[in-house]
Amino acid sequence: MGDNENLSRVYPQADDFTRLPDHYPTKTWHDGRVIAGQDFGVTLRVILPIGLDTGDTVPFEVWVVIDSGDLSKVASQLDPDGWTGQTCRGVLLNAVEPWPEVYGAEVTFAGQPGQFLPTITGTEHPVLKRVLSEKWPRRTVVATPL
Repeated sequence: MGDNENLSRVYPQADDFTRLPDHYPTKTWHDGRVIAGQDFGVTLRVILPIGLDTGDTVPFEVWVVIDSGDLSKVASQLDPDGWTGQTCRGVLLNAVEPWPEVYGAEVTFAGQPGQFLPTITGTEHPVLKRVLSEKWPRRTVVATPL
């Protein structure tokens, strides 16, 4: 990834966990990739790939709550060498800057063998679909605070 290696953006937790302190879920398990929260569900850290006008891609590490029907698929792939490329579904839990309206978008994600975090691969959300498909000015992405 060249010069953009240090440009990765990390959202340390889902926005719901910071914006709604009175509803903060009790963490039952957290390993840096997965948070299992009582009465909230299971969230997984994933990569939102942002294409730049320089031809590079900046990885944004964001959180999704996993669709309940996909929990067993995700659980079977948590070993970094276990990702099979199988597609899973979830809902994006970060208001990603400079596109905060992507919060709550339904997404699909998949991982590849040896990959620590899976990558968002698709959505029907119109703004997030644009974010995934267009190339963005490097200076805009770099200058945007988390």
